[in-house]
Amino acid sequence: MNVSVESRTDAERHNSLQRINRLPIELLSRVFLAGDDLDYAPGLPEVAFLNEEMFDVTAFYFQEIVVQVCRHWRAVGLSVPKLWSHISTDQYPLDPRAELFLSRSGTTTPLYLSLYMTEDFTKGLENDDSCSHANRTHKLLASIVEKGGITSRWRYLKVWCDMPSVVIAVADFIAKAPLENLAVLLLDNNPRYPSRMYDCILDTMLARDEQDNIMFRSPPPKLQDLLLGGMPTQFFFNDPPTALVSNLTRLELGVTCTLPPVLGLYELLSSNTKLESLVLDMSLVDQVHLHIRPRSEVQVELPSLRRFALKEPKSANWAISVLAMINAPGVEEFTLDLNHTMPPNPPGAVARFVAIARQGTQLLKGWPASDMNMDGWGPIFPALRYLILGPFPDRGPILSSTIRAFTNLTRLDWELEESCEQAILDLAVAPLPCPQLEHLRVHGVPNDELVLVVKGRAERGAPLKTVEVNSRDWGMITDEAKSYLEDALETFGEYIDENESDSDSDDDWTDTDDEDASDGSTLDSSEGEIQQLGSQAAQHNKTLWINRLPVELLSRIFLTGDKLDEIDALESSSREKQQEFQEIVAQVCHHWRTVVTSIPMLWSYIRIDVSYPYSRAELFLARSGNTIPLELELDMTGEFMKGLDKHDNHSHAARTTESLAFIVSKGGATSRWASLKVWGGLPGVLFATIDFITGANLDNLHTLGLVNDPDDPGLLQDLVSKALLERGTPQLALFHNPPPLLRHVELFGIASDFLFSNPTPPRLCNLSHLELSTIPTLPRLESLEELLSNNLGLESLVLDMGLVHDLEASRLRSLRRFVLKEPMNTSWALFVLMMIDAPGLEMFVLDLRDTVLPRLPGAIATYAGIGRKNGQLLARILSESEANELGPIYPVLKHLVIGAFPDDSDYIHHMVRQYSSISRLDWELRGSAGKAFRGLGKSPLPCPRLEHRRVREVPSHELVHVVQSRAAQGKPIKILEVHSQDWGSIDERMRNLLYASLERLGQYDGESDTESETDTSSDSDTASDSDDGSTEDSEESAEGNEDDDWVDTDEESDSDSQ
Repeated sequence: MNVSVESRTDAERHNSLQRINRLPIELLSRVFLAGDDLDYAPGLPEVAFLNEEMFDVTAFYFQEIVVQVCRHWRAVGLSVPKLWSHISTDQYPLDPRAELFLSRSGTTTPLYLSLYMTEDFTKGLENDDSCSHANRTHKLLASIVEKGGITSRWRYLKVWCDMPSVVIAVADFIAKAPLENLAVLLLDNNPRYPSRMYDCILDTMLARDEQDNIMFRSPPPKLQDLLLGGMPTQFFFNDPPTALVSNLTRLELGVTCTLPPVLGLYELLSSNTKLESLVLDMSLVDQVHLHIRPRSEVQVELPSLRRFALKEPKSANWAISVLAMINAPGVEEFTLDLNHTMPPNPPGAVARFVAIARQGTQLLKGWPASDMNMDGWGPIFPALRYLILGPFPDRGPILSSTIRAFTNLTRLDWELEESCEQAILDLAVAPLPCPQLEHLRVHGVPNDELVLVVKGRAERGAPLKTVEVNSRDWGMITDEAKSYLEDALETFGEYIDENESDSDSDDDWTDTDDEDASDGSTLDSSEGEIQQLGSQAAQHNKTLWINRLPVELLSRIFLTGDKLDEIDALESSSREKQQEFQEIVAQVCHHWRTVVTSIPMLWSYIRIDVSYPYSRAELFLARSGNTIPLELELDMTGEFMKGLDKHDNHSHAARTTESLAFIVSKGGATSRWASLKVWGGLPGVLFATIDFITGANLDNLHTLGLVNDPDDPGLLQDLVSKALLERGTPQLALFHNPPPLLRHVELFGIASDFLFSNPTPPRLCNLSHLELSTIPTLPRLESLEELLSNNLGLESLVLDMGLVHDLEASRLRSLRRFVLKEPMNTSWALFVLMMIDAPGLEMFVLDLRDTVLPRLPGAIATYAGIGRKNGQLLARILSESEANELGPIYPVLKHLVIGAFPDDSDYIHHMVRQYSSISRLDWELRGSAGKAFRGLGKSPLPCPRLEHRRVREVPSHELVHVVQSRAAQGKPIKILEVHSQDWGSIDERMRNLLYASLERLGQYDGESDTESETDTSSDSDTASDSDDGSTEDSEESAEGNEDDDWVDTDEESDSDSQ
C-alpha cells in the first residue's frame, strides 16, 4: 500500500470517529431535506413582480454546502434526489450546475424551475431581434427536457424576463406541453425599456397567427398559483370569453396593452371561486378606452377571498365595474392604488364606491342612481383589517371619508400625494376613525402632522402602537419628533419599500467579524501564545463549509434532528440512552454549540438514571427555559439506586421523591410536564411517583408511563403484595383530577387498587392508547368495562391480565391494534374478547403460552374465528352446526400474530382460515402445530391475500411445501422471514427452492414478533432498490461519482470537530 492510500485510510478512520459523523444516515437524510426546504421560499413571494436583481443564482445552495463538509455527508446528500430538484439558471446553454442538479434529481422527482431570462441570458443578441430571443428561449426549455427534466415533472415554473418576445416564447412552449403536476406558474415580464413596451409587443404580435395567442390549450389540472406580469392581454382573454384555468387559490394578473374585458374577467373569476388571493395590476397597460361603460349585469361570489389588490386601473369606470362584480365580504387585506387613473370619471368615484356599495349581503352592481336612498349602506369589505392606499390623484377629503367607512381596520399603509398631506390629520379628529387602528405606515407625511396624529389619538383613547415611516422621509423627521414618537409608541422606525435598495438603511449595521473571531478561544489564559492559537483556530473555523449554514437554518435542522432522535428512541426496545442529539452537535464546533444552546426546545428532554447529583438533568433544565413543555424519563433501577438495600421499599421511595422534587426545584414545575415515564425496580418507586403526581398540577401532561421492572420478574407479585401491606390503607387513587390532555398511558405491574379500588371510579378518560397490566389481584370486569366505556376513542389497547365475568361489549370504533398476551386464565381472556367490540381492528396479537384451565385455550381460537354474526359480536361461543352463519370477530384484519399455542393445532388452523382478509401472518409454532402450518398450502387455500409470512420452529421441508403449493395455486407468498435461530437449519438446496418462488427471503431476530410490530428483518442475499429519498448503498454511489464540482474537505471537517 502506498503512502497516499495509507494516509487516506487513516483520515477516513479518524473522520468516522468524529461526533459529526455519528449522526445516523436516516436522520441526516431527513435533516438535509429540511435544510433544503428552508433554502427556498415555501411558496412564491408575496410581491408577484420581483426584480431579478434580488436573486443570485451564483450563490451556494444548502445541498452544495453539505456535500462538501465531509465524505460521509456527501454520500448521504447524493443519495437523496429531492435535494437536487430545485433547478436555477440564467444562461444558455444550460450551465453545468443546472445539468448536475438535473442528473442528481432522478427521473420522477418533481422539479422546481427558476429561470432568469434577462440580460445575461440574451447576451450577444440584438435587442430588437425578437426572433433570436424566442429561439434561444425555446432551446433552453428544450434542453431542460432533453436532460431529463420533462414537463410532466415540473411542479413550479418561475420565469423572470425583460423582453416581451421571451415571455411569449415561454407561453408558446407550455401551451402545448403536458403539465399534469404543475402547481405554481410565475411569468414576470419586467421590461428592459418600459417606454418601448407597447411597440415591442405590437411588433411581436403582428408576426403571429391569432390562433396561437393562447396561454393554455389544456389547463394544468393541479395549478393552484398563477402569477403573470407583463403578459399581453390577448393571451389570457379571448373572444368569445372563456376561462383558461380553474380552481386557483391565488391569481396575480398583470397584463399589457389593453385592460381585460369585464366579461372575460367575469368568466375567469367564475371558474375560480376558491380564490384566496387576487391581484389585478394594470400598471403596464398603455392603451385605454376612456369611455368604458360600467357593466351592471354580472357578479361573482368569492367567499374564500382574503387578499385583494387593485393597482392603477387607468379607467375609473372599469375599476367600478370590477369592484361591483366581485362580491367578497370576507376580504381582510385590500390594496387600492389609483395612480394614473384618468377621466372622464374622477378617481374619487372609485374610492366613494368602495365606501358605500354594500348593504348586508347585497352588493351594488354599479354606481348608485342619484335618487337612491343610501341609508344603511356601507363598505364593500366589512371585515377588512388591513388597508393599503397608493398615490391618490384627487382631493384628500374623499379618501378620508373612505377610510372612516372601515371601522375594523387595525393597520393602514398610506402613501400620500402632496395635495393630500392634510388628510392624515383626519385620523386624529373626533369622532376618531378606525378605533381599532394600531399600526400605521406612511410615506409623504410631514414631520409635524405625524406627531399631531399620534398625540391626538392617544389623547382620545385610541393610541397607535406602531408607526413606520418611509426611509426616504426618515431624514426629514427632527430629533425632537423622533424622541417623542419613540416614547409614545411601542415601535417607531423606518421601512424600505420594494422600489428602494438596501443601501438606504445601512446605518444600523455593525461589523461583528472581530467579535466572532474572539469567540474562538474560551481559555482564560495569560499566555499570549494560547490566545493567538485560539484566535487562529476560530478564523480557520469560519472558513469551513459547515459554518456557512445560516443560524436560522441550523436552528430548524437541530429541532428536526432532535425530533428524529425521539422517534428512534421510541422505536428502540432498549432503555439504555446514549448521548442525545443536541449533545453531539454541541461538540461539533463552537459555532454549532452557540446555536444549539440558544434553543430551549432542544433541551426539554430530561432523563435521570443515576443517583444524585443529577448534573446532566440540571444542565438540560437550565437550558430549557421556564415555559417549554418537558419530557421526563426516570430509570430508577440499577445505577439510580446504587448504595441502597435492593429490598428496601422505603429508601427507594425516598430517593424517588427526592429526584422528582429536584426537577421541580430547578424550574421543571409539574405544570410543564408533557410526558412522564418512570421505571422502578421496587413497587415503592411507583407508589412514591403516584403520591407525588396525585394532587399535582398536570395540565399539560399527555403521556404517562409507569413500569414495575424488578431484577427477578418472578417475584413481582410478592413484591407488590408486600409493598401494599407496608403502605397500610391510605387512598389509592391514581389522580384526584385526571390531567385534561392525557391521551397515552402505559401501566405495567401497577397495583390494581390504584385504578379499580371500589367504590372509586376509573380516573382515566378520553385516551387514545392504553397498555395495562395490574397486579397482584385481577381487576373486576365491571370496573374494566367502565374504564373502556370512558375511553371509546381508543386506537391501541394492550391488556395483560384476567378474570371471568360476562358483560356487554364496549364498541371501540377507532381501535386498530390489539395485543392479548399470556392472559393466564382462559375464561378471563374469552370474556375480554367478548367485551371489546372493535370491527375496524387491523392488527391482532394472540399469545396464549402458559394459559391454563378451567377451559381449553382452543376455545379462545374458536371464538376469535366465529365470534361475530351479521355484524354483531356474540356473547358466547355457538355450536359448530351454526358455524356457516358466523365469521371472525375482526372482519377487516390485515396482520395476525400468533404466539406459541398450547393446544390442538386444529383449533388454530380453523381460526386462521376464517381470516380471509389478512395479508401478513406471523406464527410461532410449537410441537404438533406443524400440522396447522401445512394447512396453509391445502386447497381450498386459506387467506387468499396472504403475501408476507414470518415463522419460527417450522421445518424447512414444510416451508418449501407451503410456498410451492400456494405458488402453484396462484396465491403466492412474496415475503418469507425465518427466525435467526432456525436460519441455519435451512440448507442451500432448500434455500434455492424458496428463492425460486419468493420475491424476498430473509431472517429476523427477537424472541417473538408478538412483542413488536416493527419489521426488523435483514436480508443478506437480496436487496431492494428505492427511488426518491433512499440512502441505501449511498457510500458506494458516491465513490463512483466523479463530479467536477466536489473538493474533498475531510481534513477541514476533522479540524472543525476538534
